[in-house]
Amino acid sequence: MSVFLVLILAVNFLGTRVFGEMEFWFSSLKVIAIVGLIILGIILMAGGGPNHDPIGFRYWRNPGKTLSIGKRLRF
Repeated sequence: MSVFLVLILAVNFLGTRVFGEMEFWFSSLKVIAIVGLIILGIILMAGGGPNHDPIGFRYWRNPGKTLSIGKRLRF
């Protein structure tokens, strides 16, 4: 934790130009991480996981037992 505090202190002492440059690169890193996590989520939902089971399409053809409005509200 002290390494991060020293890094923050060094950036603050170096001036506005360095602070702006660091802010730009850290923001770019955050955007890249978010886009990467979205792509990873799509791949895992489509069956790119270790068991190759498409989680997002598991109940596509057979949704299982559904609620019937005409009967008493039971499963």
